Amino acid sequence: MLKAPALDANSFSLDRRNFDLLPDAVAQDWRSEFLHCRRGNRPKPTRLIVEIFNSCNLDCPMCRVGQYGIDYSRLMSVGDFTDIIDQLDSLKEVRLNGLGESTLVHNLKEYIDVLSQRSIKTELVTNGTGEFDDYKYIIDRGGSIFFSWDAATKAIFEKLRRPARWKKVFETLQKVSEHASASHIGNVGLIFTLQKLNVSHFSGVIQMAADLKVQSVQMNVIKKGANEWIKDSKGEISYEINKACEISKRHRIKLFVPSQISGTALAGCSSSTAGSHCLAPTHETVIRWNGDVQVCNMFNPYVLGSALDDNFMNSWNSAFAELFLRRLNSNAKHPYCINCVYMPQAYA
Repeated sequence: MLKAPALDANSFSLDRRNFDLLPDAVAQDWRSEFLHCRRGNRPKPTRLIVEIFNSCNLDCPMCRVGQYGIDYSRLMSVGDFTDIIDQLDSLKEVRLNGLGESTLVHNLKEYIDVLSQRSIKTELVTNGTGEFDDYKYIIDRGGSIFFSWDAATKAIFEKLRRPARWKKVFETLQKVSEHASASHIGNVGLIFTLQKLNVSHFSGVIQMAADLKVQSVQMNVIKKGANEWIKDSKGEISYEINKACEISKRHRIKLFVPSQISGTALAGCSSSTAGSHCLAPTHETVIRWNGDVQVCNMFNPYVLGSALDDNFMNSWNSAFAELFLRRLNSNAKHPYCINCVYMPQAYA
């Protein structure tokens, strides 16, 4: 009889959380292989994506995290943040990112200090509504800031980033980019999330980046509901990408475009994605505001354990982690990973 792996305190709850989300046949297959998995002993990660705040001041249609307003009870304290960071002397970068807006945290600079005092680079993904002083603080310490920017016009921007106001956010982006260019220290990039309403805006955003001297732009893709519109819009998407490639080459902007979207191959200056071959979970992971350790930047709901209720390395080397990694680049990969558009090189 096959001997089950040693169970930790969270094994039963993690079984339910990870496998109950899968279709019945897939869940049975994963549970069966889990019995063959043991704890690993892999090296510590070199990169973390940490969600210090799980609430937002915007109610964007792609996300809806901010639809109920700002909730400061969903905050990772700077003490918990420090405890996690101090467990990992291997870290080179920490990206403050998640389903929330980090600049709403009143003592954000304390989190940045935790990293800079340990010579860890700070990366921030932001909706651009934060204060210039916080952005400057990151740039002045050699960090990188990635602004979520989904449109080239005021009307569509405000429709997708509600209730943000184009004028204020644009002025902030302009000011941060000017400071980064003048200081020659930090980096500024844009993240464009492709969705049905903004297909025709991609090349315009690249031109805007060129005008503002933004160093890089990457294309993400909305991961919500049916994506038949992608196939229907392939011609227009390809046209926009080719036009964006020309602009980026002319102005020396680093452009990152996925080689496929929902299984639809894209030509042009595309980059390989995690959907074709992924190594990201071998050296980076996500820690949510409540301590959940998840597998990747794309917020796959698969959970390895808790960084607050247990030692981080116990989660990192758990049997659940071993199972996920075994299947990562196989035909039996997690369904969430199929056709993934994550491009880790966009953050390098």
